[in-house]
Amino acid sequence: SLRGACADADLVHAHGLHAGMRAALALGGLRTPLVVTWHTRAYAEGARAPLLRLLEKRVARAASVVLAPSSDLVLRARRRGARDARYAPTAFPAPPAGPRLAPADAEARRNKTRAELGAVDRPLLVAVGSLERHRGYGTLLDAARQWARAETPPLLVIAGEGPERSGLQARVWAEELPVRLLGRREDTAELIAAA
Repeated sequence: SLRGACADADLVHAHGLHAGMRAALALGGLRTPLVVTWHTRAYAEGARAPLLRLLEKRVARAASVVLAPSSDLVLRARRRGARDARYAPTAFPAPPAGPRLAPADAEARRNKTRAELGAVDRPLLVAVGSLERHRGYGTLLDAARQWARAETPPLLVIAGEGPERSGLQARVWAEELPVRLLGRREDTAELIAAA
């Protein structure tokens, strides 16, 4: 069905490694250009790691262009054989459609969110993503330990769930870090606006 959907396309744009692979398979034999955006670095350990490298090579070589939001992903795509790999920042999704808030109302909403998080008179940092080891939250907590000594330490809030949550939470408590794990949130746009 994907091959049929792509048959008359002038261009196919796939988001993510797995979608890129599916699109490459669907376009096999067709001359339709394929653009693939790698949003994050895929991660695999053990026996799955060589399979991941093979998947990355196949997608990078099949794509006319690989777009990536960071220089390390651009370099990774090039190392995997991409003919054209480019930096392309990923935009944060627009807020849901509806009436635009007046500037004063938007400021009031930001202040309310900051108050709910406990960051009224201090800087607020926000991270959003799955709590997995390879995402680097340990390094982020290392940084929080350093800035905890500041006169006005920033508050770091992390929105997301994953297998590393209990370990991260234990570390936050044990080291008394200025960090709050919020769990899964549907209001990430408001969190980022508050920061």
